[in-house]
Amino acid sequence: MEVPSFLKVDGEAVIFNLDDSELIFFVPEDFFNEDSKSSIAMIDGEYVSTIGLFSYAIVDKNGRRSRSKLFNFPTMFLCKPYDIDKVKDYKVDDDKDPDNYRLLKFKKGDEVISQMRVPELLDNAELLFKAIVLSAKIPATVSYDDGWQLFDETMELNGNDFLLNEQMFGMLWRALCRDPEDVSQEFRFSKYVDKNPYAFKPMSIKMAPNFLSPYTAMVSEYFDESMRSAVLMKDKKDLPYTPLEKVVMQ
Repeated sequence: MEVPSFLKVDGEAVIFNLDDSELIFFVPEDFFNEDSKSSIAMIDGEYVSTIGLFSYAIVDKNGRRSRSKLFNFPTMFLCKPYDIDKVKDYKVDDDKDPDNYRLLKFKKGDEVISQMRVPELLDNAELLFKAIVLSAKIPATVSYDDGWQLFDETMELNGNDFLLNEQMFGMLWRALCRDPEDVSQEFRFSKYVDKNPYAFKPMSIKMAPNFLSPYTAMVSEYFDESMRSAVLMKDKKDLPYTPLEKVVMQ
């Protein structure tokens, strides 16, 4: 991992190294689950353990905050912020949707990564999948063009290999990234795809069946939402159609 200029390697740790400035991690509140077995982030005394996939920014001595960038270390790691704030309906950047976050704050000398040599565990890769694929917590600083690489990166960091063609991850990634103006369409069909690769709206893979066909929607996981989607699709052309739709929609 390339170390940015505002960080410094100190033994096995990476520390924040700017005077009169503050580094902030925007970690989604949903990462902190009381069930430790499925938690994507947790607080352990002075330390925080989290998946390294979120936005960050630097605040200077005058309180001016830089535009957010991507912190990309897609595995579980420890850090040691000096302060943690909970915020609700917070916009990381003005053009992004608000969400609930915990702001992890670091001043000069604080451990941004407490131990660079992280344990190689398949559980860590599973947690990244949970964050991206199931929870749709894809940071707004992830580019549509590069996001599919996260799956390979997390497996490499955890000492394994999927042994799959990378096109498989491209297929999964395109299903997760939706048109911000019409989530029934994948982002690759959006007018923004060639203009702004960060403009996609992330969606849980559990919701994707709702937009494939009425039948697929009705047999998917969330019945109420799926039924509404099936009804809304009933007049669309060129969709697969089976007798089951007639039974339900009459």
